[in-house]
Parts: sequence; C-alpha cells; structure tokens
Amino acid sequence: MSKLCVAGIVLLSLVAAAPVRADEWSKKYSVSAKPNLRVDVNDGSIEIFSTDQKEIEARITTVGWEIPKYIHITESQSGDNVTLEVRVPHANFNIFGSRRRSLKVEIHIPRQADLDARTGDGNIRSQAVSGQIRLSSGDGNISTGSKAQASTALLTPIPAMDTSPCAAALIP
Repeated sequence: MSKLCVAGIVLLSLVAAAPVRADEWSKKYSVSAKPNLRVDVNDGSIEIFSTDQKEIEARITTVGWEIPKYIHITESQSGDNVTLEVRVPHANFNIFGSRRRSLKVEIHIPRQADLDARTGDGNIRSQAVSGQIRLSSGDGNISTGSKAQASTALLTPIPAMDTSPCAAALIP
C-alpha cells in the first residue's frame, strides 16, 4: 500500500473520529392557570416531565447541529398558550461518512395542562399530565410511562406504543 493511501486513510479516520459539536437552547414560560402547550418537531425526540411548578420549561439539546445555524426554533406565548416548533434541515449529507446527529426536546410542564406533542421522526416519552393530551409520532415509539388521567390520543403508524399503564381513554 502506498504511503499516500495510508496517509489518506489516517486522515479520514481522524476526521471521522473528531468530536461532534453539541448545542443547547432553553426558555421558561410563566403560566397562571391550566396551560395549553403545542410542540411540533420535524425530526427529533420529545420528553415530557410533569412538575408542580407554574411554568413551562423547554430545553433543546443537539448533537452535530448548531443552534441557530442549522436548527430553526420558533416559539411564542399568548397568555397560557405556548407554542414551540423545531425544525432541522432535510439535507444531511456528509462527504466523510455519517456523523452522529440528534435532537432532543425536553419539556417540563405543570401536571394540569393540555398538551399536543408531535414529531415527524422520533420517540415521545411522557409522564402523567392531566388534561387533553395528543401525542403523535410519524416514525417512533410513544411511551406514557405512568398513568394518564385525561383524554389521550396516541398516534403512530407503527405498532410501537407502550400504553400498558395508561388509564386514559384513547381517542380515535
């Protein structure tokens, strides 16, 4: 094997093993009554944690994507209505091979809340929230993790829902 070929393989190995950039964004929203939260992510996982606080906290963490260079976040609040939309670029080509890229949206929400969480490609994991709940994944698992105490719609095109402890009515 020629020295040039060996040098090229070593260089490609170093580039492929280079650290992947991680980034984070967060924001808190004060709410007074039962909030209404809508989260829409085109490609990433969503984790929902219930709290006893009168606020919604959203945290977005990425690996391999820079915020806001590649990740587009649109958020708004009107009274107790909070909307969070997160978009990753569709072009994900890397000439040196695949790099690990991921996006996670973590939400801390009051136990009494209405929630609409959707992801086009990713898992949704939720703790108990009491209210109107709609969880939808185009290509991922949905797990409620504990007893839901509300009307709940769980939508996924694949049979990957863990709703065994869910005591809610599933809405078609």
